[in-house]
Amino acid sequence: MEPGTRGAAEPETAADEISVGQMYEYGDSVQRDYLTALHWYQLAAATRDTVAAAGVQRIEQILDLRH
Repeated sequence: MEPGTRGAAEPETAADEISVGQMYEYGDSVQRDYLTALHWYQLAAATRDTVAAAGVQRIEQILDLRH
């Protein structure tokens, strides 16, 4: 996708990616999905965002407890 052609619903910043991760983590307006939440947190964490890194750790713990 070319720069400036992102869809309105597509996250553009780490903060946006964290917000999407939180939506899936908590089931806010979407069905709760920890794997999808993890995906979005990992994208944001790639920018060295500490909030995102904490989200990754939290979801990894949840998934470990569910196995």
